[in-house]
Amino acid sequence: MERIRLGGTGLKVSPLAFGTMTLGDPVAEDTSLELLDFVVDQGINFIDTANVYEGYDRVLGSAGGVAEEI
Repeated sequence: MERIRLGGTGLKVSPLAFGTMTLGDPVAEDTSLELLDFVVDQGINFIDTANVYEGYDRVLGSAGGVAEEI
C-alpha cells in the first residue's frame, strides 16, 4: 500500500485509517485482535486509538482506554 506524508512530520502513513472505537465493545477482544492483524496485513499502519475509546457502553466518568489496551 502506498504511504503519504503526515503533515510536516515526515511520518509516512497509509491513506486509509482503521478506527478502534468499537474494539472491546461491541467487538470482542479476540475478534478485535483478528481485525488488527488483518488491517496490518493489508498494509494499513494508520490506526486511530484514543484513551477514551471503550465501545458503546461508555458512561460519563469511566476511565476509557479499552481500545488502546487491546
